[in-house]
Amino acid sequence: MLLAGASKEPLASWNRTSTATPYNTTYGAGALNIFLAYRILNAGGVSPSGSSTVPATAWSVASANSIPPSQSTRTYFFDIPTGATSTPFSATLAWHRIYGQTLANLDLHLYAVTSGTFTIGAPVDASISTVDNVEHIYRSNLGPGRYALQVTRTSGASTRYALAWRSSPTVTITATDATASELDGSTGLFTLTRTGPTTSPLVVPITIGGTAVSGTHYTTLATSVTIPAGASTTTLTITPVTDDIAQGDRTVIVSLATDYSLSSGTANTATVTIKDKPFDAWRYLHFTTPQLADPLVSGDTADADGDGLNNLLEYALDSDPVVAAAAPLSTVLDGNRLAITYLEATGRTDLTYTVETTEDLGGTWQTGATVLEETTRTNVSGGQQVTVRRINTADRQFLRLRVTR
Repeated sequence: MLLAGASKEPLASWNRTSTATPYNTTYGAGALNIFLAYRILNAGGVSPSGSSTVPATAWSVASANSIPPSQSTRTYFFDIPTGATSTPFSATLAWHRIYGQTLANLDLHLYAVTSGTFTIGAPVDASISTVDNVEHIYRSNLGPGRYALQVTRTSGASTRYALAWRSSPTVTITATDATASELDGSTGLFTLTRTGPTTSPLVVPITIGGTAVSGTHYTTLATSVTIPAGASTTTLTITPVTDDIAQGDRTVIVSLATDYSLSSGTANTATVTIKDKPFDAWRYLHFTTPQLADPLVSGDTADADGDGLNNLLEYALDSDPVVAAAAPLSTVLDGNRLAITYLEATGRTDLTYTVETTEDLGGTWQTGATVLEETTRTNVSGGQQVTVRRINTADRQFLRLRVTR
């Protein structure tokens, strides 16, 4: 397991000089990697079979798996899943050579197998040393498909052996909820998915980018995500930080950072967008950076263009806050009842529009179905045009539009 789990990635010059030489003459099996050895151990022991598959990471050792005189091979079929990327693959075969007994010689072969069958196909690699009691195969990029590891006794008596092999899972990331919102605190969600065995936890390193700032625009993320043992997926939540700063929409881009323990699939980057509060997003579009920094220009109650409409009303009625214009609303007598027509602009989910009425400007303003009725609501460019009128007649009638957020 230690030999099969050894990493080649830290050793750029690691190679086998021939199939008759199991290991590199300088670096041996490679760099010791306890984690990968543990992954092999934790994947569990299996038995050879000519009619079923075993995991792409596992081990096999027992007297029942020895090669008796009447047979010459043991075969282990395994799959690199469809949709996985090419994976580093390492396998080590070892057996005892006991003084005073006929020495056994074993070889290790890797074959391609016809998909969905158990028919041995073309050879992929082999380790066939005649002087060692170990054999080792390493492929830096073993593509998706079915394969067979085959242990062959070429000479000598029956012997027990130990075989361990490993591949790397392929991990992908998707934005399963691609939008987070400052307005209601709704979160965004990434989902990470791995192929292959789930017996061990898998730590997935990530890099984080985008226009949003970690810890400022969303809750700080760690630099890795762990897919727990027994699970093929895990999630990463983007929790927005609510503020009153006009910044526009911002993005959180998470990319998978591969290492010796995994490969990344084609879906290796995903994006969640943090939506600014609608009013703040509108201010961000209409005011310059210096203006945004000055609440007397870009604040709710400021009137930058001096046309009598504060910014909140300009936003509600979809008018330009820096270009003076008459209020885009009107009142008219509908018969002998006063009516008001105004625009409810598209996307103003953070606003409440309320029409109020009174018969005495010094008295109480009222609203609701007992004193007002909506007569029309029409889809127009920029939103919905709404007309509301009084229910009762009076000698003096007043209407006003109140907008709150």
